[in-house]
Amino acid sequence: MKEEPFEHDVHFVIQPLHFVSKIFGMCPFHIDPKYRYDNERLCNVLHNMLATFMIVMLLFGLYSNMVYATELIDPTFNIIVRVVWVISVVTAYSSSILGLIFSITRNKNHMTAVLASICRVDKKLLHRHNKQNIYTSQRSHVMMQLKVMFILLGIVFSSCAYSFYNGTWTCLMFMISQILSVAINIVNTLQYVNVILIVKQRYQLMKHLLLKEVLSDSCSRNPGPFKSHNANKLFLTTDNLKNYKDSSNVCRIRDLRMVHSELYDVIHENNNSYGIVILLEFITVLTYSVFATYFGVITMNDAVFNNGNFEIYFKGITLLSMCAFELLAFFWLTTCCNSTAEEFNATLIHIQKLLLYPYISTWTIVDLKSFSSQLKNVKIEFNICGFFNLNLHFFCASVGGMFTYIIVLSQFNQKV
Repeated sequence: MKEEPFEHDVHFVIQPLHFVSKIFGMCPFHIDPKYRYDNERLCNVLHNMLATFMIVMLLFGLYSNMVYATELIDPTFNIIVRVVWVISVVTAYSSSILGLIFSITRNKNHMTAVLASICRVDKKLLHRHNKQNIYTSQRSHVMMQLKVMFILLGIVFSSCAYSFYNGTWTCLMFMISQILSVAINIVNTLQYVNVILIVKQRYQLMKHLLLKEVLSDSCSRNPGPFKSHNANKLFLTTDNLKNYKDSSNVCRIRDLRMVHSELYDVIHENNNSYGIVILLEFITVLTYSVFATYFGVITMNDAVFNNGNFEIYFKGITLLSMCAFELLAFFWLTTCCNSTAEEFNATLIHIQKLLLYPYISTWTIVDLKSFSSQLKNVKIEFNICGFFNLNLHFFCASVGGMFTYIIVLSQFNQKV
């Protein structure tokens, strides 16, 4: 059997993210399943050495940050703000260090296993002649995410370098370690989110294929009302699905139920692999946003009422932009999780609507009801270490609590 080109494989979608991940020592494997190492052991050693070098850099940044946070003398830097800053520093560096350690230990084969599962799903959902167009579109979305995230990261840290760099070698290494920590956390988030988005797209395809099966069943029993209907033949195929003489629709729907189970396993494994890292990133976002917003507001306030120069204004704007960057990344993460969960719920509603179609066979009705029961009993939740679910409600509650804490810190500072 002739092998399909790389552009017809889901690995093609993740290739840009994989390339960036390898730069930061987070992918000790090759993304192309047809690639063969000349010296696999040497490649693993080089990846481990790169990850070790990154960890050493991060440990240096953690030490420098902790020393600066504990020794800084500033009247506005009270004990409460100091504690918040220390927590944000510890969690930020811990999440990036753990992300590197996990990528070369317990999560070493995570992405390859996930992509293998998605390949099996795509053989049932995607038409072989249209895979390249679909994968090319998805790959462009991944590249757009990388471009936007790293452009914003470059703008924010260029502003930080202008505002806070004092010209010493220690400060330069300190800022490089900060950039490295944030970049690794971004890559971790992109890996987690893009698996979620791939699953979301498969749920959308499942809805269309379910509609096609129900319509074909209705047309075969009473073709009059459905002569002109076309159920997205461009994207979907049933060529690879099983077909029996008396119950072809039922067998196809049962295959879709198997596809749903495989996608659920992908999400569950993804949550387990990235749970601790995402939890630490969430704590980092909240604590660092409190610290950056608080000092950004104080700096802007001093500049306004004390006739500050441009450098003071720019420093305040930089601190606020750093807070906005962290919240934007967190908002994007929760939005992707929330939209995927909604797509799952929409599949359940879609099946309920399909049960109302006329002239569908008893076999189809029974299997649609079984599929509906399966979806009701297995809910998709992006649970992070059992503490919370990533959704927009949680995001709004977190941001509300963050700004409440900032107001309390401001009032406490005024009293002092």
